Amino acid sequence: MSRQHPIDFVNPTFHEGLNITVRHGDKWARTASIGDVLQIEGHAGRITAPITGLLRCLLDEIPEGLLALEHDAEARSRDGLRRILDEIYGPTEDGRRDVTVIFFSIA
Repeated sequence: MSRQHPIDFVNPTFHEGLNITVRHGDKWARTASIGDVLQIEGHAGRITAPITGLLRCLLDEIPEGLLALEHDAEARSRDGLRRILDEIYGPTEDGRRDVTVIFFSIA
């Protein structure tokens, strides 16, 4: 049975099809599973989006090709993503950041 996960977005913009969002730490890797559903509240009302994949890694290990799927156009480059994550979560002491990439589908 799939579980529902409320999730917040600073910039709730999405494109049709496969999207990713990158979150600091391992919380999402520990608590969510493929097939669970994201509950997204935003200016368009409530959107539900199935989780289609999860990847836990360091920010610098995210394959370049995946960044093109980032829901926020400003975060589709490594530098842009790092800047946004630093703004949201604060900078890390050593510059390394453990992240979870959440893959989700927007109909």
